[in-house]
Amino acid sequence: MRIEAFGGNLRLSNLQLDPFSLGLPQFKGDIELSGIDLFLLTQTFAFGAINGVVDGKVHGLRLYGATPSHFSGRLETRFEGKRNISVKALNNLAILSQGGLSAALSRGVYRFIDFYRYRRIGIQCELSEDVFTLHGSARPNSRRYLVDGGVLPPKIDILTSEQPISFREMLRRLKRLDRAGRRNN
Repeated sequence: MRIEAFGGNLRLSNLQLDPFSLGLPQFKGDIELSGIDLFLLTQTFAFGAINGVVDGKVHGLRLYGATPSHFSGRLETRFEGKRNISVKALNNLAILSQGGLSAALSRGVYRFIDFYRYRRIGIQCELSEDVFTLHGSARPNSRRYLVDGGVLPPKIDILTSEQPISFREMLRRLKRLDRAGRRNN
């Protein structure tokens, strides 16, 4: 199945539905994203503005009801085009990666800047049962960089811990995201 959304395409494949599995419907499938406009996507979900185009995949997705129990995924921005990210989006990525806000963005010259340029955003994640692992793929030869801020200052990188967490903890982090409508989305 192919769906056009956010200026790009989503391809769903290997779809399976078992409506009577363990008392909850079970859904399985794979998703591939191509050419998704991050600005359209991030504005729709009030995440904070990110400009760029992203490609990715989610393989082995398994849902019981609406709750994921397994998947492996990868999202990476393309190198071409406008690539900048708002403070709100940077803070939300810091919450997802480390569980807290980035204090650096509220100090010194950084507090006067609304948008930062980035070189690449890269996310790899995996869920198996209740163990969630998040790695960065924004910088070659490193699994820590979710956001590679590039070369020119002011430069902001977002790093992730390489320690797995429970999926319940990731859901708690998702609830802490700043989704309020603000001038600098």
